[in-house]
Amino acid sequence: MPSERFVIELKKFLDTPERREWKGLDVGCGPHIGILAEYGLDAAPISTFVNPDYPREKFTQGNVYKMPFEDNSFDYVVSAHLIEHLKRRTKALKEMVRVARHVVIANVPRYTRDKKVAEDPCVRLDFYYFSAFPEKMEKYGLTREDFDIWSPGATTFDGFDAHHCAWFPHPKNMIKLFNKAGCFTKVRSEVCPGNCGETNTFGWL
Repeated sequence: MPSERFVIELKKFLDTPERREWKGLDVGCGPHIGILAEYGLDAAPISTFVNPDYPREKFTQGNVYKMPFEDNSFDYVVSAHLIEHLKRRTKALKEMVRVARHVVIANVPRYTRDKKVAEDPCVRLDFYYFSAFPEKMEKYGLTREDFDIWSPGATTFDGFDAHHCAWFPHPKNMIKLFNKAGCFTKVRSEVCPGNCGETNTFGWL
């Protein structure tokens, strides 16, 4: 789930005469569907989410690595607490770049108890991960290779295990990741204001 601080920061970013009319997509929207953008995409079906008032026609069940949208379909594409769950991060970001017209925004957790973890994107922490759903992964076009850690455990919804992930990037590594994924005119990454333990990265196209 995105922090309240990130929601505030995103609303401030979008609160300009030009951007107020922007059409947005929240990739990996999960239960915060409808909060960060008007449209949402997630691998899990909408029936697993808790917002009964969200218009179902604005939700798409799909694969982050191959989204069923035309190029430049959305003015902005945002993801919150998604990138750190994926092994093929560059490929996922390239898809976000493809469907975005103006900007791609990624919000990820950031913990810096260990300097090596904070600065090295190859370091992995031994946290919980998704598990126990190989047949569901095949259904959604994913495999266990798409995730850093395979941790069999109790399932919570539709065969998915809602455990946490393992990659806590430093802002400079988010900039490197964005620059690998697309031809951005500008990339900015910074710790979310308010010391909320998150990093926000903006890539302008």
